[in-house]
Amino acid sequence: MQNSSIVRSDGPLTFRDLIRHLADEIGRHQIPVRTRATDIHEFIGPDSIHHELVNELVRAIYKANRCGHLDAPVHAAGTFNALGNLRARLSQSNRADVDQINLIDDIGWTVRELLDDGAGLAGHIDHPAAPATILPLRRTR
Repeated sequence: MQNSSIVRSDGPLTFRDLIRHLADEIGRHQIPVRTRATDIHEFIGPDSIHHELVNELVRAIYKANRCGHLDAPVHAAGTFNALGNLRARLSQSNRADVDQINLIDDIGWTVRELLDDGAGLAGHIDHPAAPATILPLRRTR
């Protein structure tokens, strides 16, 4: 994986920048971004390994963030909701493929690392995270 940085000083992280970052980190064979695209319909190339899944995922992130164009700002809550919803549906499907689930997990970790680096997406978390609570596990017999 490359360690590309997309911290923007001129404003929030955009949808286009997020997906380009994912393509650079995960691999363009998984997320083949067309960098000069002007529309969501032409943004992802047809030659990804899991084309349907990647296309669905990119559109889900776009929709969850209420983007009207490729350079619209994205937010952590919408992005993680889209990833989580798609992963849940996929893991409950009879056609689930472990490689597809791993791809979604890799994308989630990459977005999380982006947040930890303090990039534009981190400043747009809608609700602060609640502190973790440790619950005791019951012993089973």
